[in-house]
Amino acid sequence: MRTDYTQIFQDSAAVEKYEHIVYAPDSYWSAINRRQREYLRRLARRAFPYRRPVQHDFACGTGRAIRILHGLVRGAHGYDTSAAMLAKAQEVGAYAVMHQIDETGPVPTPVPTDAPALVTVFRLLLNVDEVVRDRAIAFAAQALPHYDAGLLVVENHGNAHSLRHLRHRRHGAKPWFAELSHDDVATILDRHGFTVVEQRGFALFTQGWYGRRWLRPIAQLVDDLATRVGLAGKYAVNVLYIARRTRPTLGSLASGDLTSTTSELPTVPSHSDSAAPADSGASAPSGSAEPAEPSSAEPERPRRDPDAESW
Repeated sequence: MRTDYTQIFQDSAAVEKYEHIVYAPDSYWSAINRRQREYLRRLARRAFPYRRPVQHDFACGTGRAIRILHGLVRGAHGYDTSAAMLAKAQEVGAYAVMHQIDETGPVPTPVPTDAPALVTVFRLLLNVDEVVRDRAIAFAAQALPHYDAGLLVVENHGNAHSLRHLRHRRHGAKPWFAELSHDDVATILDRHGFTVVEQRGFALFTQGWYGRRWLRPIAQLVDDLATRVGLAGKYAVNVLYIARRTRPTLGSLASGDLTSTTSELPTVPSHSDSAAPADSGASAPSGSAEPAEPSSAEPERPRRDPDAESW
């Protein structure tokens, strides 16, 4: 796995390659970007019907996620460690306030804005180590302190359950090859109090299918259809996870914070007590009242919300 993201993209040549070759108009990744754009713009209208969100794009790169949502947010902020990437984002028309952040040190603080917020983290988790992954999601947790604060959208462009995994035996030891499973992503999000409420895939076929002229139309047709009807979420190469904040970050909790105890519950008078006159002087015989059932701890919330469409 490459972990020198900042150093790679300080080079303007690497930035140009990323923008004009990786995302060339007829490329594999450009086709995925088109499908993501259609889906995310529908999602923004569906999830924020009354007030447009403010977007916070962590590791924004050339501003692809910002450009996807242009016009559907009331403001946007891009955060990246690479000055060259931020400059390219402004050059290609990412309409946002750009912020260069440190590669290490305290977790960057999102610009304070009113709710709702939409945090996007694209093409990052697969390319960095666990420390940077936690840094990104901890940033999102600051912008989304509770369930109704907004949405987090995270991209995994190397799903371990996809056809791409067939290359693991051959390329797994190479620094450029990495993959994450759905459970890997859910675990990272869960550590910071996020629950996946929806996931959508955007390409069942790998890049090699798009590189063959006679296979490309077939692969593109199948991928377009599978994305449109939502059948590609589990086995797609590229997956977006939509998450909401459902509890505090684990590292910020004191022991027992998620467990309710009997002593914390209010005392509720029984029906007979409330009905008895105050001056009756009668007292219930000892043992006539049944002992209260001890409260049990609330079961752990699942990492994936079974009612994914309820919001």
